Formats: sequence, C-alpha cells, structure tokens
Amino acid sequence: MKIIDISLEIKPGMITYPGDPLFRIQQIKSLPKDTVTLSEMTMGTHTGTHVDAKIHINPDGTGVDKIPLDRCYGPCKVLDVTSIKFGSGITKDDLKAFPIKHGDILLLKTRNSSRGYSKFFKDFVALALDGAEYLVEKKIKTVGIDYLSIQPYGTPVCEAHCMLLNNDIIVFEGLNLSQVKHGRYLFVGLPLKIQHGDGAPARAILIEK
Repeated sequence: MKIIDISLEIKPGMITYPGDPLFRIQQIKSLPKDTVTLSEMTMGTHTGTHVDAKIHINPDGTGVDKIPLDRCYGPCKVLDVTSIKFGSGITKDDLKAFPIKHGDILLLKTRNSSRGYSKFFKDFVALALDGAEYLVEKKIKTVGIDYLSIQPYGTPVCEAHCMLLNNDIIVFEGLNLSQVKHGRYLFVGLPLKIQHGDGAPARAILIEK
C-alpha cells in the first residue's frame, strides 16, 4: 500500500487566492521558558488544500460541518487533463473522454500541478461551466482540482462553483497532483469541522493498493 500526500503545505509566504487573508503564525509560548511550545495562527477558510461548502456561494446553504463524510472518502478516479492549455477550461467534451459514473469522486489533474505553487498564476486551468453542468448531469458526488479555485480567475458571475455546490457536489481545491498518475485510488480528504464554515482546510491523501 502506498500513501500519496496531495495536500499543500501551510506555511508563511504560501500562495493564496488574491484578496484572501495571508497565512500567519506566531509562537506565543516556547520551551524551555514555558512548559510547552504553542503557536497562534490566522488564515482564511480557503487556505491551501480546502473544501468549499454550499454556504460559500449560497446564503441559504449548509456549512462545512454538515458535509456528509462519505463525500470526503472513498474510491476515486484521477483524470489526466494535462493536455488542456493554461487559460482554458475543462469542457464537457474533454470530460466525455472518461468513464464517469453516478456517485464518482473525481480529481482533475491539469497542467497546474506541474507549474508548482510558489506563485499565483491567473491563467490556471479551471472547469468550464459546461464541464460543471456535465458533472451535475452525471450525478457525481465530489470533484477536486489542482488549484485554489475550480472556476476561472476573474469570472464575473458564479458559474462552476454555483453549478456544483448548488447541486450538492462537494468541491476540493488546492490539491497537489504532481506526483499522481491517471488511475483509480482511495481518496481521503477530511475538512476541519468549523461550525457554519463556508470552507475549511483539509489534509487530503490518495491510497494506492
């Protein structure tokens, strides 16, 4: 059994989506002066590898604490869509090339992973609206992507986000799929249980048997 960590490291100076809070950490107790070492940290709810809750885009939606955990665990398919160019969206036609079934957990591996996460790029590969509509039509339960948003940067209206979340498809963002090949795995991605949270950081892994 092989465990692949697909989470981004949370650290000072890490990339965040433009306008989101920066990650900060400060040590407030330390050994040997104190009896323990303890730090205080501040960050946005969509920092690094994270889950979006429906309330993120819908004021009447539920929070991350109400996400069914079976949406965050189970057999998954990693789809290699690295042929799609930067600045483009993953479309219905792109997704139709893969066997997608009801209840699937899908992770979209794009060129984003190969470019790394030391700098934010606005032309990241995202999911086009018709691609999101197709996933709703196929009735998958969870989708993840290897950047900080599943929707193209600067989209004037809520498209892929709203299409997915309003149809109860859980969204994982900020996955690092650079060391992952196309195929089937066991996915585990558990978000912090933040009451009424619009999102939450998660530690995500793939298990290869």
